[in-house]
Amino acid sequence: MAKQSSSDWFGKLDRWKDYLEDDKGQVLLVLGIIVLFVVFGSIFKDD
Repeated sequence: MAKQSSSDWFGKLDRWKDYLEDDKGQVLLVLGIIVLFVVFGSIFKDD
């Protein structure tokens, strides 16, 4: 079971690598959204 789950993880990592290499624009978009969430979160915490 453990070997199967670890191989699944490697498969997912490979998929993410392909995704990152193929769609850098979408990744930048996601990173921008994450940054916005962090900024808004810090603003609400300050209040």
